[in-house]
Amino acid sequence: MVHIDFDCIFHKGKHLPVPEIVEFRLTKNIEAPMGAFKCYGLYEYYFKVACKVFQKHRDDLLGALDSFVHDPLLENMPHFNPSQTLEKIRKRVMFSESKSLEEGIHQIIEDSKNELCLKEMFSGWMPYM
Repeated sequence: MVHIDFDCIFHKGKHLPVPEIVEFRLTKNIEAPMGAFKCYGLYEYYFKVACKVFQKHRDDLLGALDSFVHDPLLENMPHFNPSQTLEKIRKRVMFSESKSLEEGIHQIIEDSKNELCLKEMFSGWMPYM
């Protein structure tokens, strides 16, 4: 389950008047249909599976993202550095800032559910739901 706002790719959302402060929103209305285990059941399991596939095929993934990075529409973005952006993505895919893949995924899930972070976001997105 992934939602991509192409207007906010490559951390453009961090430079909005009300910045995005989580990787994605895992709000209560998204988590509720996941069943009793919520995001700690199949969601977390398939998150790990997907990340392992990304790690195994990282060169293919980064090659595909490279075409987005050099999109002329993105050239008008202030604060946008293509090589720096691809390096951040590479680190995230490899979870190089975490001790392990499991810890990295757990931290992303926790951050994305953190109500203190979600309440700081643009109220029109209804992050409190």
